[in-house]
Amino acid sequence: MKTLLRYLRAHHMALAALFIALGGTSYAAVAIPRNSVGSTQLRASSITSAKVKDRSLLAKDFKAGQLPKGAKGDTGAAGPQGAAGPQGAAGPQGDTGATGARGPAGAKGDTGATGAQGPAGAKGDTGEQGIPGTAAAVDPLSVRVTRTSAAFSVPTSATGAPNTPLEFNTERYDDGDFFDAAAPAGEAPGAASLTIPKTGTYAITAGTRWVQNAIGIRTLAISGPNGAPPAPGILVQSSVPANPDGVTTQNVSTLVRLTLGQRVYASVGQSSGAALDIQGSLSTVHFAAAYVGP
Repeated sequence: MKTLLRYLRAHHMALAALFIALGGTSYAAVAIPRNSVGSTQLRASSITSAKVKDRSLLAKDFKAGQLPKGAKGDTGAAGPQGAAGPQGAAGPQGDTGATGARGPAGAKGDTGATGAQGPAGAKGDTGEQGIPGTAAAVDPLSVRVTRTSAAFSVPTSATGAPNTPLEFNTERYDDGDFFDAAAPAGEAPGAASLTIPKTGTYAITAGTRWVQNAIGIRTLAISGPNGAPPAPGILVQSSVPANPDGVTTQNVSTLVRLTLGQRVYASVGQSSGAALDIQGSLSTVHFAAAYVGP
């Protein structure tokens, strides 16, 4: 209303002319004193929109609830989360419930009755008495003879047949007097023979090493027995071509049944075209036998 009054005072001359025109010709033009127009002088509904200056009224000039609400604005961004409040005090612990009663134990079952023992079976017939056995003791009879580094010359032959008894000069061990270098010569001299000290089965082995030569073949055999039937012969033999790139080594072994006093021997042969030496260590040039059973 104050704004409206200011507006009216600023335009009192215009309003005076308006009143004169509305009042007719009989109304004399007079000067309206300052601050003489108020709410009493204004007629109801006399102030229209055309009489009010645009955008001059304020929200407070209107009665509450007369101005319509504007559209709802967008929701603003969420503010920062406030600090957590202090933890509340723990409530009092509830009472412990009563322990339930224990149920009664079940009754023990009755022990079953022992069944009656059956009748004893009839006694069997007594078996025949067995023949007392004899312990299968094996005598520790064994021998191993070798050659030292001294060479042993073997003549050549057309076929390389093992026709030269290989002689040994060193005993490694001799449990049974198998070896006697001075024994009378039979089919082979004593230095090439092993004499069997007990009738039984023997494992016999022999080995040799030839000096390097790439020509012909090499043979090694265990021969015998001599001195008793059956007739002497080759028990086992090895026959190989000469090694073109180095020395030639050979090993043979056999299992044979011999009788007390029989002799076995090692024999060799070669076909290189000239005499050829056997020469090697105590492990490669050897002759051995062991009693294995009756």
